[in-house]
Amino acid sequence: MFNFKLQSALNYRKSIEEKKLVDFSEGKKLLEKEIKTLEAILSEQAELLGQLKKMQGGHFNAADVALYLSYIELFKEKKNHQQEVVQKASREVDAQREALLEALKNRKSMDVLKENQFQEYQENMAAFERKASDETAVLRFARRNK
Repeated sequence: MFNFKLQSALNYRKSIEEKKLVDFSEGKKLLEKEIKTLEAILSEQAELLGQLKKMQGGHFNAADVALYLSYIELFKEKKNHQQEVVQKASREVDAQREALLEALKNRKSMDVLKENQFQEYQENMAAFERKASDETAVLRFARRNK
């Protein structure tokens, strides 16, 4: 029966790979959430600009315009902050992707080693069976010729 001597190391590498995959998945979800937040901010900012343009054709006072402009400026700051958050999350996802790829590479190298050792084991077993079969045939031949 084949027994891979480094099975515990392979199992460890598989668990590391699974953990990196979970981290990567969570990072991607967080990035998508932050992108949606940024899109919502941009949408609300565009809506405010649209409302300000509508005021141009009608009756308005300076206090309302100043309020809208300060609110739009607040959204610009929110947008800039959220863009930084998205960039940071994107960098983290990239780092997690690299870590996942490295863990995958490590696990696959162990899988290749295991497969090579298994093939060697099968070849040795086939050679052993051939040798045993040959010895049996020689013994039969010797008994018949006595």
